[in-house]
Amino acid sequence: MDQTKRPLKIPPEFATYAEKHGIFDMYKRLIEQLVIARPEDPIAYLIQQLKKENDDELWIKVLKERLHMYDAVKKGWVLEGFPQTRDQALAMQEHGIYPKHCTFSFLCSQPRSNAPHTPRVILLGATGSGKNVQAALLANKYNLVQVACGQLIKQAIAQETKSGMAAKPYVDKEMMMPDSIVLDILKDRLCQLDCVTRGWVLHGYPRTREQAEQLDKAGLRPNRVFFLDVPNDSVIERLTLQAMDPITGEKYHMLYNPPRSQEVKDRLWRNPKNSEENVRKHLSQYFAYVEELSDFYVDGQHINADQDPHTVFEGLESMICKPLPKNFTS
Repeated sequence: MDQTKRPLKIPPEFATYAEKHGIFDMYKRLIEQLVIARPEDPIAYLIQQLKKENDDELWIKVLKERLHMYDAVKKGWVLEGFPQTRDQALAMQEHGIYPKHCTFSFLCSQPRSNAPHTPRVILLGATGSGKNVQAALLANKYNLVQVACGQLIKQAIAQETKSGMAAKPYVDKEMMMPDSIVLDILKDRLCQLDCVTRGWVLHGYPRTREQAEQLDKAGLRPNRVFFLDVPNDSVIERLTLQAMDPITGEKYHMLYNPPRSQEVKDRLWRNPKNSEENVRKHLSQYFAYVEELSDFYVDGQHINADQDPHTVFEGLESMICKPLPKNFTS
């Protein structure tokens, strides 16, 4: 088999490692300095800049000289922005710099950065909460890869991949599929070049804390998690009153968008899966695990999804643009 025809896959741990250690911010900083200075030997210049950034002794030397000047000794001094690490604080003490008072300032949010980051978004919510609609809006605006778990399984079966053939018997018999098979299918897709470079928005998975932990261990850790919250009565109203015209393919809602003629109304088709009994069953399955998922994704954001889709999208968008939560980068 020609190896060049295989989809190029990138280890998912790369983006997680880069965000955790500030690699993208470092790239941005170094490139800015390189463009401004325009040195004859760019490599040597970059190495020198990296050494400067890690040379705490140089900072301590400069600081010590300044604090020993007459005005600082006579009037006292206030030091701001240093030290930033425990090692720097210990280095100050080793050189005899002991502040009498220390004040810590805390901000509610992290500073924004222009360094690139790849959104890895998970949308969680009960059936009928609008995950598919919101995923499509996010994918369209931010050029993310939309990954619907159910659709991905069907695609793997149609393409007769190894994981797809393993999943086929479970789909045919409508049985619960082992998590390992689903994870293999997801990992195969999320490691492809477009997902790694553009980012992705996943919905339909995970459904339990165990699945979330397996996703995390596989290196597919999201940096944005949203819970789309909709009251049960609203979900039942959304789904049980949906209908479709089998001739035109147009979709209707008997309460908010009813057909205009009796002829169309008489021929409408309703999906048996949207019966009230089935909807309630899916709701109970979701709420059986949502609390443990919320405990696992401690920085997950809860969105009121019982609103107009574009109003919900505005809430999602505002949180997509915020800096990464600390727990997703640690």
